[in-house]
Amino acid sequence: IALSFIENSEDAGLLYWTGAALAKWISFAKGNPVLLIRLPEIKLFMTRALELDSNFDLGAIHEVLVTYEAQVSKDTTQALKHYQQALEASKGQRASVYLTYAESFSLPRENKTEFLSYLQKVKGFDIDAYPEQRLTNAITMQRAEYLLSKLDELFIEE
Repeated sequence: IALSFIENSEDAGLLYWTGAALAKWISFAKGNPVLLIRLPEIKLFMTRALELDSNFDLGAIHEVLVTYEAQVSKDTTQALKHYQQALEASKGQRASVYLTYAESFSLPRENKTEFLSYLQKVKGFDIDAYPEQRLTNAITMQRAEYLLSKLDELFIEE
């Protein structure tokens, strides 16, 4: 898929949401080889969206690319770059940046202390401080609570 024909910065949102929907579809159908082959499309959508509007939705594209690079490409250097860019673009308004870090880095490295630290950042977020991000932050907080309830399943105690 070549997406260079999409030239309007307003189309970054369409690219983002298409790539995000594809990513979610693939994640729900874990292991389905028909869908796994479509993983590179996520990066294509996100890369083009990033070219058009690198700060779309306070760094949402970078957040998707953190997860993609860390879990699909296994390129932690690129994933960390995207994390830093997401953190900067979020301007402290998106709790999801911290959750993305916890799930993409702390969990795979089995660093429970770091994982808990990032989830505490999420839990301490004031969802009313940024009304336009309230829904995203509320959902992120619910996800953090869910992960906290599953700690025994996520981390093996020695």
